[in-house]
Amino acid sequence: FFNLSETQTSTRMKHFDNKRKNSIDLEEDDAKETMQTESNDSKIFPQKLMEILTDPANSEAITWHPDGKVFMIISRHMFETLVLPKYFRKTKYSSFTRKLNRWNFIRVTRGREPIAYRHEFFQRDNEALCTQMYCNNDRSKFAILKSIKKKKISKSEPNPAIGNSLVEP
Repeated sequence: FFNLSETQTSTRMKHFDNKRKNSIDLEEDDAKETMQTESNDSKIFPQKLMEILTDPANSEAITWHPDGKVFMIISRHMFETLVLPKYFRKTKYSSFTRKLNRWNFIRVTRGREPIAYRHEFFQRDNEALCTQMYCNNDRSKFAILKSIKKKKISKSEPNPAIGNSLVEP
């Protein structure tokens, strides 16, 4: 069918195999990156913040207060340029502080630096405690309202165990 010499055929096959191998390598790299992103994205904000605070590489920018119930941002500039890009997609300091506010952190200090925040469920060496925290945003309010409406609807639906009569609220 095609008039190709053995050398030309061999060269084309090697080229095809290399392209295929490179494609598979890229797919594997993409899969690894996706897994790393998904595992980091599955953590809630307080867990990511706990991870930031436990990493010694970040200690010049953010650290725990000696009592372990307050954390301090020592250098806002270092925190914004070196720490935030490693852990979050949004790397502006103002976005970070809005997120702190949505998660009910309370700013303890006034003035510029060091800036300190606390939360009753956010304490050094107690990551399990921070899983009890919740975020105040419109999406969570919407989800709560939706679940309340579902409960009300299910109460007014017929109960098959007792026939077609309605369940009393």
